[in-house]
Amino acid sequence: MTEQEIESLKIIRDIVDHRMFNAMVSNMRREIADTMLATEKEEDRDRLYSEAKAIDRLVGELTKMANIYRTNVNA
Repeated sequence: MTEQEIESLKIIRDIVDHRMFNAMVSNMRREIADTMLATEKEEDRDRLYSEAKAIDRLVGELTKMANIYRTNVNA
């Protein structure tokens, strides 16, 4: 792994570990859930569900990248 790749992963780790990141993700999930509960159209709820799943995938990928950094730095 190159130094540039390691530095990029470090930036991602710093973002994922930042308390504001977790708060932002929680707020986004809560907003989507609240909107889903208030929405009558099934297609709108389906779209919101897809948004929530996309957020979960993004957070999962960022966490995976942060863990790659942790593994390489602590190896």
